[in-house]
Formats: sequence, C-alpha cells, structure tokens
Amino acid sequence: MAAGADRPPRRTQRERVEESGRRVFEAAVALIAEQGFDRTTTAQISDRAGFSNSMVNTRYGSKESLLEALLRSYEDRLFESQISPQHNGMQQLLGQIDAVRQALKDDPQFLRAFMMIIFQTPGSIPKLKPWLVDWLDRYVDHIADTIRRGQADGSVRRDIDPKAEGVHFVDVSTGPLFRWILNPDEVNLDAELAAWSTRTQAWFAHPPTAVDHEAQQKPHPDQAPDRP
Repeated sequence: MAAGADRPPRRTQRERVEESGRRVFEAAVALIAEQGFDRTTTAQISDRAGFSNSMVNTRYGSKESLLEALLRSYEDRLFESQISPQHNGMQQLLGQIDAVRQALKDDPQFLRAFMMIIFQTPGSIPKLKPWLVDWLDRYVDHIADTIRRGQADGSVRRDIDPKAEGVHFVDVSTGPLFRWILNPDEVNLDAELAAWSTRTQAWFAHPPTAVDHEAQQKPHPDQAPDRP
C-alpha cells in the first residue's frame, strides 16, 4: 500500500471554516445553556471551542454578532422543517409544532440556549432586539400565510382571521417553552407540545358549537378554555 493511502482526504478551506464555525456555535450553545448570556464571554466561547481567546471577536466582531448568526441558523431550521408542496395548510401548520418537538428530541441543549437568548434579549441583549422584533413579525406572517393556504385548500376553517390567529399561535407557543426554561425537570415539554398540536388541529379544523361557545364564556375555574 502506498504511503499515505489510508489518510483521509484534505478538507477544503470552506469545510474548515464550516467546521470551526460549528465548534464555536456548539461552545456558545453549551455555555449559554449552562450559565446564561451575561456570564458567558467571548474568551470562554473561544476556549471551549478549542481556539485562541480572541477567535470569536476576530471572526464575528462581538458576542452579540455571534449570537445573531446562531439565532438565524435556528430560524432557518424552523421555517424549512415540515414544509412540503404535498402537505395541505393544516399539515404545514402542525408541522411548525412538530419542528419544535423535533428540535427538543434532536438537540435540547440548542433549543434551550436559543430560548434563553430570546427571553433575555429585551433586557440583557438590546443589540439583538431589532432581529427579534423582525423575526417575530415574519413568523406571525408565516403562520398567517399557512392558515390562508389551509383555508384555500379546505383544511382550515374559513371563519377565522389568519393574522389574529397567527399572533395567537406565536403567543401561545412561548408559554410552555418559558416554563420549561424555568423548570426543565418539572415540565414535560414534549407532552405539552403534543397537546398543543391536538388543540390547534381541533380549533382550526372545526368551528366551535354553541355548547362550546357557552363553555368558553363560562370556563370551569380549574380548567382553561379549550383553545390552543
């Protein structure tokens, strides 16, 4: 066998950049999940990733810029997952919930760090506020468009306001995630997301009956209205 025949092929410059970026992201995710944004420094991120202490600042300019790149990488996963021309509007809507459940299964640490950054942005990370406001607006619009698609193909009822329901969908989604961040050992996030998916399908597929409407007007004190 010729010398060096069993050596792996040399990586390209692009592959090396992607690998180093992945290591930096993973280090940032781990540290933020462990100790929060404020206590995490660029030097710690660089060191955890196996680079010199100045690596993050040299490549990204600041911790905030690194985190924005991290957030955008998750945003891409969220919008692309479960979306297929073969799926009707309802399936695509439920796919958004499935995407969070899949992230919880595949990489709970990444999901936890992502949500920690989201919840800290208004107070501790003001430089990320423009991105967060823009992302939430676009996500609401995305959900509203999905609802309209479902109304057009008959999988979603026509008597609801897509924009208003898009806002409601995004608002409701933050509750279980916030409680999971606070009490990860006590909140069964996957079970709550599965229940949310079931309620969402029921709400968007069928208009409430008169009995349902009366029950929602007078909810039992120990039970929330049957709406996602």
